[in-house]
Amino acid sequence: MTHRGQECAGARPLGRWNAEVERRGRWTASVFHFAADGTALLLEGGPGEGRWTDLGAGRFAFRVVEPLYGHDGRGTGRVVIEQTAVLAGPSFTSTGLSTVHDDRGRVLRRLPVRITATAAE
Repeated sequence: MTHRGQECAGARPLGRWNAEVERRGRWTASVFHFAADGTALLLEGGPGEGRWTDLGAGRFAFRVVEPLYGHDGRGTGRVVIEQTAVLAGPSFTSTGLSTVHDDRGRVLRRLPVRITATAAE
């Protein structure tokens, strides 16, 4: 049984989440989806996919890789989003780092990121 995006028993982040992502004082909207099989998807705010892990006690971690493309459609690198989250009813907050890589895998920069999300109905 799910309730507003999370499983009632076990407090897992299952379902779709409308998120606000803060980087360097600027906020952008995103949508995440967490599935029971451990899949984590970034649906809006840039496409991406990865995995989430239950850490117990209402906490979870997720890692999503978002490919980056140039104006010509060619891949220019990727962003690796790594977050540790805490569930609080129909919302979660998380903190972590997003690491930007070029098309050869070199790290270009690391940014601290904070996410606040609400379960989509």
